[in-house]
Amino acid sequence: MVGYGFLALLITLLSAGGYGLTGNAALLILACLAGFITIWDGTYYLTAQRQLSAVRQVDRREIPWGGQLMETVTLANLSGRRARVAVIELTNLPSHDGGFVIQMPPHSTLTEKIPVICERRGPYYLGALDVTYPSPLGAFPRGALVGQPIEILVLPRVAYINRIALPVAGLSLGEETGQGKGDMPPLVRTLREYMSGDPPNHIAWRKSAQIGTLLTKVMEPQVRTALHLVVDAQCLAGSDTEEVLATVAASVATFAINQRHLQVGLVAPMTRGMLQVMPARDGQLRHLQRGLARLTGDPTLDLPQRIDHILHARRGQVVILLTPEPPAAWATHLVQWQRQGLHVGVIAITTTTQDQADSPPCPVPKITVPSGYADPAWTDELIQLLEHGNSAASHQQSATFLAAHEQGKAPVA
Repeated sequence: MVGYGFLALLITLLSAGGYGLTGNAALLILACLAGFITIWDGTYYLTAQRQLSAVRQVDRREIPWGGQLMETVTLANLSGRRARVAVIELTNLPSHDGGFVIQMPPHSTLTEKIPVICERRGPYYLGALDVTYPSPLGAFPRGALVGQPIEILVLPRVAYINRIALPVAGLSLGEETGQGKGDMPPLVRTLREYMSGDPPNHIAWRKSAQIGTLLTKVMEPQVRTALHLVVDAQCLAGSDTEEVLATVAASVATFAINQRHLQVGLVAPMTRGMLQVMPARDGQLRHLQRGLARLTGDPTLDLPQRIDHILHARRGQVVILLTPEPPAAWATHLVQWQRQGLHVGVIAITTTTQDQADSPPCPVPKITVPSGYADPAWTDELIQLLEHGNSAASHQQSATFLAAHEQGKAPVA
C-alpha cells in the first residue's frame, strides 16, 4: 500500500515557506493541516513496528490429493488504536484466496485460519506474507514481509485397486511359483529331522520315504520380486494425459506395496532431468508419491536409451510401461526386455476412439486407459479398468466415454 506521507511533508514545507514570503493566511492553514497529518501519522509509523506483529504457520507441507492444507496467520495489535490490517500472500497454489483484510481492536490478538483444498498434483509455494498496517490517516502505512517462502507438495491422486489385470509377480526362469504371488520361489537350504508343529508342506516326502524318517525342509529367506514402473511423459507437461499417467502409476505402486508387498522402483522424467527410484521396502511408497508429484514432461531426455541401461541384467523382475504412445512405438524395447528375462506389461493412455480402435497388436499384456479419466468423477471406472482390463464391458464403457469427450460433453459419473 502506498501512502501520501512524503507528499504531505512536502506540502507542509512549501506552504510554510510561502506563508513566510507572502504572509498569506490560506498557506498558513494548509501548512498546519499538512503538518498535523505528517506528525500524527509519522509518529504512528515509527512506533507501529513494535506494536504490530504477524506469525504464519502451516499444518503440513505434503498434502495427499484432495486433502486440506490449513494455514494459520496470527496477528497481534499491541497499540491503543484500532488497526485495519491487509495481508497479501503471493502463491501459485490453486484455490488459495491470496490474502484478506481484517479490523483489529486495540490490544488484541486475532488468528485467521485459511483452509485450502488441494486437488491438483504438483509442487507449489507459499510466499512470504506482505502485511500492511495503514496509519490512522493513511499517510504512512507500515508494511512488512513475514515468514519464509514454503514449498507445498500435493501428492498424486490414488485409485485404490484390489487387483490388476497385468502380471506383477516375477519368477526366476526355470523355477516354480512361490507361496506368494509376489515372491520368488523359496530355496531349500538343508534338511533336518521332523519336529512336532512343522508345517506339512515343508516335509520332504520323497527323501523321507527313502530313509524311513520324516525330514523337514529348511528354507532360505524369501526374496521379494521387484516391480519397475516406467512412466513415459516426455512431452506431456500440464496435460490430462500426464495426470492420468501419474494417477495410474501411484495407484499401481500403492497396490503393489500395500497388498502384494513388492519392492517397487520408478523411472520417470522430472522438471530437472530423470528420476530413478531403486526398488526398496521401507518408506518406499511415500518416496514414489513424491517423485510422481513432480512428474513433468522433458522432451530433451532420451528416455528409451536411459531405461534400457537401467533395466539391464534384471532377469525375473517385472516392468510395467505407462505411455501415451501406441505400444507399437515401444515394440522393439518391449521385445528386448522380454528376451532379457523380464516380465513386461503396458498401460497405454489414449485420447481418441480412433487411437483405441486402430492401435496395432501389442506383444505384451496391455491395458488401454482414456486420458479423460483424469477427471476424479471417473475414479470408479478407472478402478474397474485397472482391475479387469479391457474386457468387452469396460472396453465399451471406455469407448462411450471417449466419444462423449470428443464431442465436448461433460462426464457424468
